[in-house]
Amino acid sequence: MNTEDLKRYDKRVQQIVDPFGSGFPKLRKLMIEWAQENSLSTHDLMEQYMAWKWKK
Repeated sequence: MNTEDLKRYDKRVQQIVDPFGSGFPKLRKLMIEWAQENSLSTHDLMEQYMAWKWKK
């Protein structure tokens, strides 16, 4: 995934209210969809996203 993909995904994540609480099912669904779109495992996608987010 490139930086533009991560930025686009990040905008969608930010729209989820309480992504690690009541909004977690929505976050989970998005991550699964993105992983499939990019031919990655969900774990690998989360790892890339969190590493990118950490650097910001």
